[in-house]
Amino acid sequence: MALVASAGAGFAVGLAQPASVQPTGTGWFDRWADEAADTVWADGAAIMASQQLSSRGKSSLNASNGSLAGVPFESFRVRLARSDRPDADQARSGRFETTAIVEYRLPLDEVLVGRTADATFRLGPRGWRLVRLDASGRDLWDHEPVQVTENGRVLVIGPRGDARVAGLGSVAEQARSDVARFWTAKWPKTAVVVMPSDAQLLDPLVGSRAGSDQVAVTLWTTGSEGPVIRVMMNPSVYDQMAPLAREIVLRHEITHVAQDALPRENVPTWLTEGMADYSGYRGSGIPDFLVGAELFEQVRASGVPTGLPSESDFDLDRAGDERRVSYQAGWAFCRMVVDKYGEDDLVPFYVAVSRGDGSTQQRLDDAAQKVLGVSFDALESQWQAWLRANA
Repeated sequence: MALVASAGAGFAVGLAQPASVQPTGTGWFDRWADEAADTVWADGAAIMASQQLSSRGKSSLNASNGSLAGVPFESFRVRLARSDRPDADQARSGRFETTAIVEYRLPLDEVLVGRTADATFRLGPRGWRLVRLDASGRDLWDHEPVQVTENGRVLVIGPRGDARVAGLGSVAEQARSDVARFWTAKWPKTAVVVMPSDAQLLDPLVGSRAGSDQVAVTLWTTGSEGPVIRVMMNPSVYDQMAPLAREIVLRHEITHVAQDALPRENVPTWLTEGMADYSGYRGSGIPDFLVGAELFEQVRASGVPTGLPSESDFDLDRAGDERRVSYQAGWAFCRMVVDKYGEDDLVPFYVAVSRGDGSTQQRLDDAAQKVLGVSFDALESQWQAWLRANA
């Protein structure tokens, strides 16, 4: 399953392709399987793992499992990933190993989440029974006991007993509400925020060894009914941030949630991150000369950039100050559009780019003509002039 992480500005990072994550091999599924004695298939030649947990089953699961207790699943199901059947040797040994899919749905989430897992069945007097299912490592409860708080239209998943979870829920709901007022395009207007107890847990959750280096990451994965989007917060950095900085970061990341309701591959990174930065700083009271400090310093030293940043300018192997300048360049473009054309045209411009046809340049030019009445080349020149005037 391909994963893409997007984050932003001076508080986070750009796009990253995460590495694969190995199953943990042990964990809550083993404890759950011990309780699931009724998960039996009578026909060993055609196993169909489709045990749907009822509300009673979920209660039993949560009560017997330290990691899952308190997770309010709307649904939870285990099924085989393919129509495997035991061969003769497996039937004689009474042991069958295959791949299973764990599917669940959380409150406020509009998609069904699917995780692959290695499953083990044993043959008993009543047929084949699921005895082991390795956790994927992609969810926080695969690693530690969790608690969940629902605040408005935000669901926060965090470490059990951590007093920060409730506070994070309040800040995230305010950020979500701010984004909902700004982002006029259609999106679910909900967010799921995850914060582990240890920053190192972000690596398996994000699927990248760089996960723990980030302040926050918006994680997008393909779901069976649409994208699965999670805002991942670094607990170490969160502790050090002032309240205003937390609001800015969460507005930025939840703007990515809103953006992900549109075609993602059609928008250049400078515009995706520039919009998220504009939304993040919007209403913060922080003056432009501080938001774009590194970019303005570069303009004063060596003149305006010859063009907007390329995709490679956001690579993780770039120096931090170089990447910050790239983020600020995208933010400055959005500020220029708001100054010259008004904020009401900013989101429609983004939507037109995302839904356009042709090359990136063609989509940008078509959107500029359609929404703002000028060519994109003219917009880029206006961005350069805005930088000269404000540096």
